[in-house]
Amino acid sequence: MTEVLRQLREDEPSRPSVKVRQGKDPSSSAAALRSTEPRQLVHLLRGDLDWIVLKTLEKDRNRRYGTPAELAADLRSYLRDEPVIARPASTGYRLRKYVRRHRLAVSLAAGLVVLLAAFASLQTAQLRRITRERDRADRVTAFMTAMFKVSNPTEAKGSTITAREILDKASTDIDKSLVQDPELQAQMMDVMGQVYGNLGLYGRVSELLTRVVQIRGRVLGVKHPQTLSSMDTLGWVLNRSGHYPEAEKLQRQTVDLRREVLGAEQPDTLRSMTNLANTLALQGHYAESEKLQRKP
Repeated sequence: MTEVLRQLREDEPSRPSVKVRQGKDPSSSAAALRSTEPRQLVHLLRGDLDWIVLKTLEKDRNRRYGTPAELAADLRSYLRDEPVIARPASTGYRLRKYVRRHRLAVSLAAGLVVLLAAFASLQTAQLRRITRERDRADRVTAFMTAMFKVSNPTEAKGSTITAREILDKASTDIDKSLVQDPELQAQMMDVMGQVYGNLGLYGRVSELLTRVVQIRGRVLGVKHPQTLSSMDTLGWVLNRSGHYPEAEKLQRQTVDLRREVLGAEQPDTLRSMTNLANTLALQGHYAESEKLQRKP
């Protein structure tokens, strides 16, 4: 009895969860009686129950529970997931207790916050898209307006400005006027290339489409469908203007990339193969041309 009293006076009591974990307490057998494992019992004891037990064993009488009713009140608080007075009441501790008591409401509130965040994100993305499209439309308007401005009267032959003169001026200015939007720049160059092609001016078409391929390859990637489409068109233009070796080299590259990206039997791939076969035939490579048209 003397030793027990000495321990009560001098030794600091261990937390119940610690004693169970270390296997130095009969509570290990209590875990078996509860049809559970000591580890689960440790988890149950750790926290509020540890604090409640330690408060009952405080050596300073003033720091213990004043009455059995206070102890009972703390145990009721523990069972209700409310803060216990035995434990220091930090903000995080009180918040965790609140969440446990109101799981459904907190879950609904969290879901609402996520929903609102997703909605705000979509609205922001939509606003960015609208702003980007508006800015692009403004740039197109400015570019198209500039096409019809002739600052030097000697640029026009007489009082009438021809469509060719407007086109030449625009194709010269486009490298500077749309440099901040390379995708739009490539698109406008592509359109002007088509107009030059309709006029039979394949040399100018080749210059423009070469720039289109360079820009789209840099911005979109060499395997992007738009880049491959521009490569295919440029190869056809080189063929029409008699630059067969250059056309063949580019067309072979286009066929290989389209086979890899789109598949051998995809219509665009087959069209590129037909264009390459035509270039080969014009150079007298009839056997390879025929083999290419027979085999996807």
